Amino acid sequence: GGVAIEQAAGAIGLNVCNVGMGYNGLSVPIASSSSSTQTALSFVGGLLGGAGAGSTLAMGGGHNKHSDYQDPGASLPGTKPGDGYRPGTGEITSGYGWRVLNGKLEFHEGDDFAPGDGNIYARYDGTVVRADYWAGSGYGNVVIIERLDSPNQYTIDAHTDKILVRKNDPVYAGDIIAKVGHTGGDYASHLHHGEFMILNDRYMYFDPGYKKGK
Repeated sequence: GGVAIEQAAGAIGLNVCNVGMGYNGLSVPIASSSSSTQTALSFVGGLLGGAGAGSTLAMGGGHNKHSDYQDPGASLPGTKPGDGYRPGTGEITSGYGWRVLNGKLEFHEGDDFAPGDGNIYARYDGTVVRADYWAGSGYGNVVIIERLDSPNQYTIDAHTDKILVRKNDPVYAGDIIAKVGHTGGDYASHLHHGEFMILNDRYMYFDPGYKKGK
């Protein structure tokens, strides 16, 4: 799992970054109620950890200061790879999981899409909870959407150029929500797409399910 790799990297002196594009310690400023958090924990525990309702989930993956991540291949509860509408038309240039970037080992908490047709599409029906420039994050312009069919499950699309939606807007799978851009601390124009839940006031990232080169 990710923790074992992180320990091994530390033993040989590699710098490990646990969040996409090398920005360590990011969090998403969205409030969550304790009841929804506990419901999510029980639900995820049953699906991923083999635990019964109300029990504590033994997470795989690893963690950093503000967020956690599941191992590659672990999708959001109730979601299978390929579900929903593809958020970008370009091929995947960097997938979810461990990678070496500029000589450093890091955990990439999302999938990077080449620009494609230049549009960013909502993967699922939902409500926009954030649509602005995220100062200090390295993500630049972001759109964060809470899924309609799965409360407490979110998508984040980052480094966007022009944002075409506003906070509290309803969106539907396939809607164009933004344009691919080069904002924040990215290295070239692309779409970073991530998916997460809020568990115990921390942000648990999951594998969006797209494969590099596809």
